[in-house]
Amino acid sequence: MRLFVAIKLNENMENALVSAQYKIKENLVSGRYSDRSMLHLTLAFIGEFSDPELVLEAMRQVHFKPFKLSLNGNVGNFNDILWAGLDDSEELQAVARQIRDAFDEKGIPYDRKPYNPHITIFRKARLNNSTSLSDFEVEPNSMTVEKISLMCTEKIYGRFVYTEKGFLEANKI
Repeated sequence: MRLFVAIKLNENMENALVSAQYKIKENLVSGRYSDRSMLHLTLAFIGEFSDPELVLEAMRQVHFKPFKLSLNGNVGNFNDILWAGLDDSEELQAVARQIRDAFDEKGIPYDRKPYNPHITIFRKARLNNSTSLSDFEVEPNSMTVEKISLMCTEKIYGRFVYTEKGFLEANKI
């Protein structure tokens, strides 16, 4: 079972990202855009792991208050992956760190690359020669994070689908 911990986006944030995808797609030679249902912010990528209950147990050790998550308007890339940037957030960094610390305590494997928050909007992207990433932007938008989800990638009818396996809610006190 392929697992990851993520923040699911609200409709307004999804709309801003989808709008940017359409503008970018007009200028791409090729690429595969992330379906609206798959837009999210990954906090920790676990990969193949057969015990989602252990992951949820580790997640329950994390405590956070609702916090603001904001698109900063930037579009960047990691090789052929295009992403939308986010405002720097101490709260976001703290939650990601707590999750990773909880996974370390429980012996749950995860991708240990330094945390670099971004939302993937295109894969296998190739821009026209006359186009630069600086030509694109995402409409700034924000949301309040009140829930963190354990997600599973499943192949259903030949298509990859993300399914929520459980979640952790913010402490509202």
